[in-house]
Amino acid sequence: MFTELEALKPVKEVPKDAEVLNGILIVVEKFLANGDHDKWKGRLVADGRSQDRALYPNKSSPTLAIHSLFTVLAFYAGLTGYLMSKVDIKGAFVQTPMTGPPIFLRLNKRIASHVTGLYPEYTDFLQPDGSLLTQMLKAMYGCVQASSLWFILLSKLLLSQGYVASETDRCVLRRVTGGLIFCILVYVDDLLIFASQAETERIRKFLTKAFNTITMSINNSVSYLGMQLLWKNRTFTIDMDFYVQQTLKDWMHLPIRNTPGARDLFTINETSPLLAERSRQIFHSTIARILYLAKRVRGDIITVVSFLCTRVTKATEEKIRQSWKIYWVT
Repeated sequence: MFTELEALKPVKEVPKDAEVLNGILIVVEKFLANGDHDKWKGRLVADGRSQDRALYPNKSSPTLAIHSLFTVLAFYAGLTGYLMSKVDIKGAFVQTPMTGPPIFLRLNKRIASHVTGLYPEYTDFLQPDGSLLTQMLKAMYGCVQASSLWFILLSKLLLSQGYVASETDRCVLRRVTGGLIFCILVYVDDLLIFASQAETERIRKFLTKAFNTITMSINNSVSYLGMQLLWKNRTFTIDMDFYVQQTLKDWMHLPIRNTPGARDLFTINETSPLLAERSRQIFHSTIARILYLAKRVRGDIITVVSFLCTRVTKATEEKIRQSWKIYWVT
Protein backbone atom coordinates (compact mmCIF):
# COMPACT_ATOMS: atom_id res chain seq x y z
CA MET A 1 0.00 0.00 0.00
CA PHE A 2 2.80 2.42 0.86
CA THR A 3 5.62 1.41 -1.48
CA GLU A 4 4.72 -1.11 -4.19
CA LEU A 5 1.28 0.29 -5.04
CA GLU A 6 1.88 3.80 -3.65
CA ALA A 7 -1.77 3.92 -2.59
CA LEU A 8 -1.25 5.65 0.76
CA LYS A 9 0.96 8.49 1.97
CA PRO A 10 1.37 9.29 5.68
CA VAL A 11 0.56 12.85 6.71
CA LYS A 12 0.82 14.71 10.01
CA GLU A 13 -2.41 16.67 9.66
CA VAL A 14 -5.34 17.10 7.29
CA PRO A 15 -6.98 20.23 5.92
CA LYS A 16 -10.03 21.56 7.71
CA ASP A 17 -13.30 19.95 6.61
CA ALA A 18 -11.45 17.25 4.62
CA GLU A 19 -13.00 13.79 4.42
CA VAL A 20 -11.32 11.42 6.87
CA LEU A 21 -12.42 7.78 6.67
CA ASN A 22 -11.56 4.96 9.05
CA GLY A 23 -9.46 2.08 7.79
CA ILE A 24 -10.59 -1.53 8.34
CA LEU A 25 -8.43 -4.62 7.85
CA ILE A 26 -10.33 -7.66 6.52
CA VAL A 27 -9.09 -11.21 5.95
CA VAL A 28 -11.30 -13.77 4.18
CA GLU A 29 -10.89 -17.25 2.73
CA LYS A 30 -11.81 -17.47 -0.95
CA PHE A 31 -13.17 -20.58 -2.66
CA LEU A 32 -13.55 -21.55 -6.30
CA ALA A 33 -17.01 -22.40 -7.64
CA ASN A 34 -16.25 -26.13 -7.32
CA GLY A 35 -15.48 -25.76 -3.61
CA ASP A 36 -11.68 -25.89 -3.84
CA HIS A 37 -9.73 -23.49 -1.65
CA ASP A 38 -8.50 -20.57 -3.74
CA LYS A 39 -6.60 -18.28 -1.37
CA TRP A 40 -6.59 -16.28 1.82
CA LYS A 41 -7.12 -12.64 0.97
CA GLY A 42 -6.23 -9.70 3.18
CA ARG A 43 -7.45 -6.24 2.33
CA LEU A 44 -7.27 -2.80 3.90
CA VAL A 45 -10.52 -1.02 3.11
CA ALA A 46 -11.93 2.43 3.77
CA ASP A 47 -15.20 2.78 5.65
CA GLY A 48 -17.09 4.83 3.08
CA ARG A 49 -20.35 4.92 5.04
CA SER A 50 -19.54 8.42 6.27
CA GLN A 51 -18.98 9.82 2.78
CA ASP A 52 -21.46 12.31 1.38
CA ARG A 53 -23.01 10.48 -1.59
CA ALA A 54 -24.23 13.77 -3.07
CA LEU A 55 -20.62 14.73 -3.79
CA TYR A 56 -20.21 11.76 -6.14
CA PRO A 57 -23.05 11.76 -8.70
CA ASN A 58 -21.15 9.35 -10.99
CA LYS A 59 -20.22 6.78 -8.38
CA SER A 60 -22.08 3.84 -9.94
CA SER A 61 -20.22 1.26 -11.98
CA PRO A 62 -21.84 -1.28 -14.33
CA THR A 63 -21.37 -5.01 -13.89
CA LEU A 64 -21.87 -7.78 -16.41
CA ALA A 65 -25.54 -8.74 -16.86
CA ILE A 66 -26.28 -12.44 -16.49
CA HIS A 67 -28.15 -12.55 -19.81
CA SER A 68 -25.08 -11.04 -21.50
CA LEU A 69 -22.92 -13.82 -20.09
CA PHE A 70 -25.29 -16.55 -21.23
CA THR A 71 -25.59 -14.99 -24.70
CA VAL A 72 -21.81 -14.95 -25.11
CA LEU A 73 -21.52 -18.55 -23.88
CA ALA A 74 -24.17 -19.63 -26.39
CA PHE A 75 -22.33 -17.80 -29.19
CA TYR A 76 -18.94 -19.42 -28.53
CA ALA A 77 -20.18 -22.88 -27.47
CA GLY A 78 -20.09 -24.41 -30.95
CA LEU A 79 -17.11 -22.46 -32.32
CA THR A 80 -13.52 -23.63 -32.66
CA GLY A 81 -10.25 -21.73 -32.73
CA TYR A 82 -10.91 -19.84 -29.49
CA LEU A 83 -9.52 -20.17 -25.99
CA MET A 84 -11.45 -19.38 -22.81
CA SER A 85 -9.46 -17.63 -20.12
CA LYS A 86 -10.12 -15.82 -16.87
CA VAL A 87 -8.08 -12.90 -15.60
CA ASP A 88 -8.00 -11.61 -12.04
CA ILE A 89 -6.29 -8.24 -11.61
CA LYS A 90 -4.58 -8.05 -8.23
CA GLY A 91 -5.50 -4.98 -6.21
CA ALA A 92 -7.44 -3.43 -9.07
CA PHE A 93 -8.91 -0.51 -7.13
CA VAL A 94 -5.64 0.39 -5.42
CA GLN A 95 -4.00 0.67 -8.83
CA THR A 96 -6.52 3.37 -9.79
CA PRO A 97 -5.47 6.99 -9.16
CA MET A 98 -7.86 9.02 -7.02
CA THR A 99 -9.39 12.14 -8.51
CA GLY A 100 -11.11 15.15 -6.97
CA PRO A 101 -10.51 16.70 -3.53
CA PRO A 102 -8.04 14.79 -1.29
CA ILE A 103 -9.51 12.08 0.93
CA PHE A 104 -7.73 10.78 4.01
CA LEU A 105 -7.67 7.43 5.78
CA ARG A 106 -7.15 7.02 9.51
CA LEU A 107 -5.44 3.77 10.54
CA ASN A 108 -6.23 2.84 14.15
CA LYS A 109 -3.53 2.21 16.73
CA ARG A 110 -3.38 -1.54 16.09
CA ILE A 111 -2.99 -1.22 12.32
CA ALA A 112 -0.62 1.74 12.72
CA SER A 113 1.67 -0.35 14.93
CA HIS A 114 2.04 -2.91 12.13
CA VAL A 115 2.74 -0.15 9.62
CA THR A 116 5.42 1.48 11.75
CA GLY A 117 6.91 -1.95 12.38
CA LEU A 118 7.47 -2.24 8.63
CA TYR A 119 8.33 1.43 8.14
CA PRO A 120 9.96 2.83 11.30
CA GLU A 121 10.35 6.22 9.58
CA TYR A 122 6.56 6.66 9.78
CA THR A 123 6.70 6.78 13.58
CA ASP A 124 7.04 10.57 13.33
CA PHE A 125 3.57 10.68 11.74
CA LEU A 126 1.77 8.94 14.63
CA GLN A 127 -1.04 10.92 16.25
CA PRO A 128 -1.26 11.34 20.06
CA ASP A 129 -3.74 8.42 20.22
CA GLY A 130 -1.37 6.15 18.28
CA SER A 131 -3.32 6.27 15.04
CA LEU A 132 -1.81 7.13 11.67
CA LEU A 133 -3.28 9.60 9.17
CA THR A 134 -2.72 8.89 5.49
CA GLN A 135 -3.79 10.47 2.23
CA MET A 136 -5.37 8.13 -0.31
CA LEU A 137 -3.50 8.37 -3.59
CA LYS A 138 -5.36 5.41 -5.10
CA ALA A 139 -9.02 4.39 -5.02
CA MET A 140 -9.19 2.30 -1.86
CA TYR A 141 -11.83 -0.41 -1.58
CA GLY A 142 -14.78 0.94 0.38
CA CYS A 143 -14.75 4.44 -1.09
CA VAL A 144 -18.04 5.19 -2.80
CA GLN A 145 -16.31 6.38 -5.99
CA ALA A 146 -13.71 3.57 -6.18
CA SER A 147 -15.59 1.16 -8.46
CA SER A 148 -16.52 3.93 -10.90
CA LEU A 149 -12.93 5.16 -11.13
CA TRP A 150 -11.71 1.60 -11.72
CA PHE A 151 -14.24 0.90 -14.46
CA ILE A 152 -13.28 4.12 -16.26
CA LEU A 153 -9.58 3.21 -16.07
CA LEU A 154 -10.09 -0.36 -17.33
CA SER A 155 -12.50 0.71 -20.09
CA LYS A 156 -10.04 3.28 -21.42
CA LEU A 157 -7.33 0.63 -21.59
CA LEU A 158 -9.50 -1.92 -23.43
CA LEU A 159 -10.83 0.69 -25.85
CA SER A 160 -7.28 1.81 -26.61
CA GLN A 161 -6.49 -1.79 -27.56
CA GLY A 162 -9.15 -1.90 -30.26
CA TYR A 163 -12.09 -3.24 -28.27
CA VAL A 164 -15.56 -1.75 -28.61
CA ALA A 165 -18.16 -1.78 -25.83
CA SER A 166 -21.57 -3.25 -26.56
CA GLU A 167 -24.36 -0.70 -26.88
CA THR A 168 -26.60 -2.80 -24.62
CA ASP A 169 -24.01 -3.82 -22.00
CA ARG A 170 -20.86 -1.77 -21.47
CA CYS A 171 -19.26 -4.75 -19.70
CA VAL A 172 -19.18 -6.73 -22.96
CA LEU A 173 -16.31 -5.61 -25.17
CA ARG A 174 -15.48 -7.12 -28.55
CA ARG A 175 -12.79 -6.83 -31.20
CA VAL A 176 -13.24 -8.05 -34.76
CA THR A 177 -10.19 -8.91 -36.85
CA GLY A 178 -9.44 -11.37 -39.61
CA GLY A 179 -12.93 -12.82 -39.52
CA LEU A 180 -12.63 -13.62 -35.79
CA ILE A 181 -14.59 -12.01 -32.97
CA PHE A 182 -12.78 -11.68 -29.64
CA CYS A 183 -14.76 -10.88 -26.50
CA ILE A 184 -13.90 -9.64 -23.00
CA LEU A 185 -16.55 -9.76 -20.28
CA VAL A 186 -15.98 -7.48 -17.29
CA TYR A 187 -17.28 -8.02 -13.77
CA VAL A 188 -15.35 -5.49 -11.65
CA ASP A 189 -11.79 -6.93 -11.72
CA ASP A 190 -12.68 -10.40 -13.04
CA LEU A 191 -12.43 -10.74 -16.82
CA LEU A 192 -13.73 -13.68 -18.85
CA ILE A 193 -12.10 -13.78 -22.28
CA PHE A 194 -12.78 -15.61 -25.54
CA ALA A 195 -9.97 -15.11 -28.04
CA SER A 196 -7.46 -16.84 -30.27
CA GLN A 197 -4.18 -18.02 -28.78
CA ALA A 198 -2.32 -15.04 -30.25
CA GLU A 199 -4.91 -12.55 -29.01
CA THR A 200 -5.01 -14.17 -25.57
CA GLU A 201 -1.25 -13.66 -25.28
CA ARG A 202 -1.58 -10.05 -26.47
CA ILE A 203 -4.22 -9.39 -23.82
CA ARG A 204 -2.01 -10.94 -21.15
CA LYS A 205 0.88 -8.67 -22.14
CA PHE A 206 -1.00 -5.37 -22.18
CA LEU A 207 -2.84 -6.13 -18.94
CA THR A 208 0.42 -7.09 -17.22
CA LYS A 209 2.07 -3.90 -18.48
CA ALA A 210 -0.81 -1.78 -17.21
CA PHE A 211 -1.42 -3.46 -13.84
CA ASN A 212 1.84 -5.30 -13.02
CA THR A 213 0.33 -8.36 -11.38
CA ILE A 214 -2.47 -10.36 -12.97
CA THR A 215 -3.51 -13.99 -12.78
CA MET A 216 -4.58 -15.57 -16.07
CA SER A 217 -6.08 -19.04 -16.20
CA ILE A 218 -6.52 -20.61 -19.66
CA ASN A 219 -8.77 -23.64 -19.41
CA ASN A 220 -11.98 -25.17 -20.70
CA SER A 221 -13.21 -25.16 -17.09
CA VAL A 222 -13.10 -21.93 -15.08
CA SER A 223 -14.67 -20.59 -11.91
CA TYR A 224 -16.51 -17.36 -12.64
CA LEU A 225 -18.95 -15.45 -10.42
CA GLY A 226 -19.79 -18.46 -8.28
CA MET A 227 -20.33 -20.68 -11.33
CA GLN A 228 -18.12 -23.46 -12.64
CA LEU A 229 -18.17 -23.09 -16.43
CA LEU A 230 -17.26 -26.20 -18.41
CA TRP A 231 -16.77 -25.92 -22.18
CA LYS A 232 -16.86 -29.41 -23.68
CA ASN A 233 -18.35 -31.11 -26.73
CA ARG A 234 -19.59 -27.80 -28.20
CA THR A 235 -21.65 -27.21 -25.07
CA PHE A 236 -21.37 -25.10 -21.91
CA THR A 237 -22.33 -26.67 -18.59
CA ILE A 238 -22.88 -24.39 -15.59
CA ASP A 239 -22.37 -25.97 -12.17
CA MET A 240 -23.25 -24.25 -8.88
CA ASP A 241 -23.35 -27.29 -6.59
CA PHE A 242 -20.88 -25.85 -4.10
CA TYR A 243 -22.85 -22.59 -3.91
CA VAL A 244 -26.00 -24.60 -3.17
CA GLN A 245 -24.21 -26.59 -0.45
CA GLN A 246 -22.94 -23.40 1.20
CA THR A 247 -26.39 -21.82 1.08
CA LEU A 248 -28.08 -24.90 2.54
CA LYS A 249 -25.52 -25.83 5.18
CA ASP A 250 -27.61 -24.38 8.03
CA TRP A 251 -30.88 -25.83 6.72
CA MET A 252 -30.06 -29.50 6.16
CA HIS A 253 -32.68 -30.51 8.75
CA LEU A 254 -35.55 -29.41 6.51
CA PRO A 255 -37.72 -32.04 4.79
CA ILE A 256 -37.66 -32.64 1.05
CA ARG A 257 -40.51 -31.12 -0.96
CA ASN A 258 -41.59 -31.91 -4.51
CA THR A 259 -42.57 -28.32 -5.34
CA PRO A 260 -40.85 -25.02 -4.56
CA GLY A 261 -43.89 -23.51 -2.87
CA ALA A 262 -47.11 -24.44 -1.11
CA ARG A 263 -50.53 -23.57 -2.58
CA ASP A 264 -51.03 -20.83 -0.01
CA LEU A 265 -47.53 -19.35 -0.37
CA PHE A 266 -48.85 -16.16 -1.98
CA THR A 267 -51.49 -15.66 0.71
CA ILE A 268 -50.38 -13.19 3.36
CA ASN A 269 -51.66 -13.51 6.92
CA GLU A 270 -51.35 -9.97 8.24
CA THR A 271 -51.96 -11.15 11.82
CA SER A 272 -48.90 -13.42 11.88
CA PRO A 273 -46.12 -12.01 14.14
CA LEU A 274 -43.16 -10.37 12.46
CA LEU A 275 -39.79 -12.05 12.75
CA ALA A 276 -37.29 -10.77 15.28
CA GLU A 277 -34.79 -8.46 13.55
CA ARG A 278 -31.90 -10.95 13.66
CA SER A 279 -34.07 -13.69 12.14
CA ARG A 280 -35.34 -11.26 9.53
CA GLN A 281 -31.77 -10.42 8.52
CA ILE A 282 -30.95 -14.12 8.13
CA PHE A 283 -34.12 -14.60 6.07
CA HIS A 284 -33.25 -11.59 3.90
CA SER A 285 -29.67 -12.73 3.31
CA THR A 286 -30.66 -16.29 2.48
CA ILE A 287 -33.39 -15.28 0.06
CA ALA A 288 -30.90 -13.00 -1.70
CA ARG A 289 -28.51 -15.93 -2.10
CA ILE A 290 -31.28 -18.13 -3.48
CA LEU A 291 -32.29 -15.38 -5.93
CA TYR A 292 -28.70 -15.31 -7.21
CA LEU A 293 -28.92 -19.07 -7.75
CA ALA A 294 -32.39 -18.99 -9.32
CA LYS A 295 -31.42 -16.38 -11.92
CA ARG A 296 -28.50 -18.52 -13.07
CA VAL A 297 -29.37 -22.20 -12.89
CA ARG A 298 -32.71 -22.71 -11.13
CA GLY A 299 -35.31 -20.93 -13.20
CA ASP A 300 -37.95 -23.33 -11.88
CA ILE A 301 -38.04 -21.54 -8.51
CA ILE A 302 -37.81 -17.96 -9.75
CA THR A 303 -41.53 -17.20 -9.28
CA VAL A 304 -41.57 -18.27 -5.65
CA VAL A 305 -38.26 -16.58 -4.88
CA SER A 306 -39.37 -13.34 -6.54
CA PHE A 307 -42.44 -13.27 -4.29
CA LEU A 308 -40.35 -13.95 -1.18
CA CYS A 309 -38.13 -11.02 -2.13
CA THR A 310 -41.15 -8.77 -1.58
CA ARG A 311 -41.38 -10.03 2.02
CA VAL A 312 -37.78 -9.63 3.19
CA THR A 313 -38.48 -6.36 5.03
CA LYS A 314 -41.68 -7.62 6.65
CA ALA A 315 -41.20 -11.36 6.98
CA THR A 316 -43.58 -13.13 9.34
CA GLU A 317 -43.18 -16.32 11.36
CA GLU A 318 -45.83 -18.04 9.24
CA LYS A 319 -44.26 -16.99 5.95
CA ILE A 320 -40.78 -18.11 6.90
CA ARG A 321 -42.10 -21.56 7.82
CA GLN A 322 -43.69 -21.80 4.38
CA SER A 323 -40.82 -20.30 2.43
CA TRP A 324 -38.13 -22.73 3.53
CA LYS A 325 -39.97 -25.36 1.48
CA ILE A 326 -38.25 -24.00 -1.63
CA TYR A 327 -34.89 -25.35 -0.44
CA TRP A 328 -35.28 -29.05 -0.90
CA VAL A 329 -36.87 -29.65 -4.27
CA THR A 330 -36.39 -33.09 -5.84
